[in-house]
Amino acid sequence: MDRRNLKKQIQYICEGLENECILAQALVDEVNEEKMNEVINKIAELKVSALDKCTFHFDKTVKAFANKAEYNKARKAYFKKAYQSLIAGFNREADAVIKAMDEVVGKKA
Repeated sequence: MDRRNLKKQIQYICEGLENECILAQALVDEVNEEKMNEVINKIAELKVSALDKCTFHFDKTVKAFANKAEYNKARKAYFKKAYQSLIAGFNREADAVIKAMDEVVGKKA
């Protein structure tokens, strides 16, 4: 996955979560609006944080390797590991937000 698509996915997921919160506030009488607003703020923070983390750089140059092929291989492995780490962290934080949404809405809804 490239950076552009990753950023789009993060935005779509966060916007979807925000929409769910807004719908719950509008349609479910038992929802505590103050707590739901806190959840929406957490989603916004998650979005900004994740998008900021999408930008990182490989700190080595071609000169640090025997040839260009080794450099490309190391660079590809670095970015793959970085993206996997970013995605795993985002998923953990998104799961926490979803649990918070469930607590605010309750199991009755």
